[in-house]
Amino acid sequence: MQNLVIKKRVDQKRLYLISPPKLKWPYLFNTVQRLMGFGIISILQLRLKNENDDSIRHVAKKLLPVCHKNNVALIINDRADLAAETKSDGVHIGQSDMPSSEARKLLGKNALIGVSCHDSLDLATRAVYDGANYVAFGSFFSTKTKKRKGRPTTSKFKIPTVAIGGIDPKNSIPLINSGADFVAVMSNIWKHQKTPWNRLEIFRKSFDKNLKI
Repeated sequence: MQNLVIKKRVDQKRLYLISPPKLKWPYLFNTVQRLMGFGIISILQLRLKNENDDSIRHVAKKLLPVCHKNNVALIINDRADLAAETKSDGVHIGQSDMPSSEARKLLGKNALIGVSCHDSLDLATRAVYDGANYVAFGSFFSTKTKKRKGRPTTSKFKIPTVAIGGIDPKNSIPLINSGADFVAVMSNIWKHQKTPWNRLEIFRKSFDKNLKI
């Protein structure tokens, strides 16, 4: 699935969806299936920091065929070992996690590896050198899930860039139009537990209307 995200931007699949932090099953499974139908999600990241390994394995194995059916890559936050075990498409790692070079050795050449780089071009350059497939910058805006660390960038690299932190349908547009390949969203979708698909529809309409392709 790696080639789904490292190709040049050819359409409006610009959304990088992060799972809600608290696992509610089968709510997550049923909702993800519905959200995939909007056609704007490129990556789904499982960010289940408070769940045990068995729960993460279960979720990954159930959601992987759903993602692949919709040409979406499934990656796991932090845990390259679980990504390898569940045959997920890759891993997203932070600066305190396993180095991307080690994750590459564990997951193989075809895995998708993303690295959080905060506001640092130096960290991003190092990640590129170590073989990352994308770099993530943020937090761009106020958010309850991530602390801001300086002023992020949407500078272009040889690999795709992801903007993260406080992203909504309106502020995502200038980020993408100024260089970000993808925008990562969690709270703006999942805080509306009863109707997250309504929020995704707003993103889709905003992308259709405002993105400069």
